[in-house]
Amino acid sequence: MNAGTAMRRIATTGILVALAGVTVAPPAANAFECPAPKPLAGPRLMNEAPDQTARLQSMLATEGAGADLRRIVSDLRLRYPQVQNAELENYLIGAYCPVVEQNAARNDQQKQADVVRFATAITQIIY
Repeated sequence: MNAGTAMRRIATTGILVALAGVTVAPPAANAFECPAPKPLAGPRLMNEAPDQTARLQSMLATEGAGADLRRIVSDLRLRYPQVQNAELENYLIGAYCPVVEQNAARNDQQKQADVVRFATAITQIIY
């Protein structure tokens, strides 16, 4: 297993455990990394254009977890009525995480907490 794979596993495990209500901090020597996407039960259905993702990221950079996440999820479901919940989660967390990762004002622990808060909010809306 290479270092990148190990880091993704640590980040993914940390988020999954945090979502279960247990706080786990990654080892201090590790830099923050975005979690790996969840596996899908079927084919990928969403096909957002790069400019659509960029607009979403811009909005999330400005509003963060305070964005109207219910409206965002609702709009995506209208455009992709057959989309799996996991794919919605992957897309939204995948759009938000790089915004958090680039925030030089936040340390790695704060970034992890930001992504966990966002993932928790998204999960509650989607499911």
